Amino acid sequence: MFHILVVEDDAKLRSLFCTVLTNNGYLALPAESGEKALSLLDSEYVDLIISDIMMSGMDGYELFYPQLGVKLCSMAGGGVQKIYMVFLREPSRR
Repeated sequence: MFHILVVEDDAKLRSLFCTVLTNNGYLALPAESGEKALSLLDSEYVDLIISDIMMSGMDGYELFYPQLGVKLCSMAGGGVQKIYMVFLREPSRR
């Protein structure tokens, strides 16, 4: 099963993403912050991260910074693993 970590600080949006992913056969792991995502990565195998960019505390970019990227790739299962990331951004309002 494909494991997807959903990092979104908006509870309703996070729930919607997880529901849609689960209904389509994926295992969705919710995280409300970048810090929580890193904590989950210590214990969970993840194939893909879908992350909001603008979050309080650690934002989506900080989650992906090179020093954290190396940490992400060496977690989850003890071996080196490629983890792909998709960033979410709210459309600009004009």
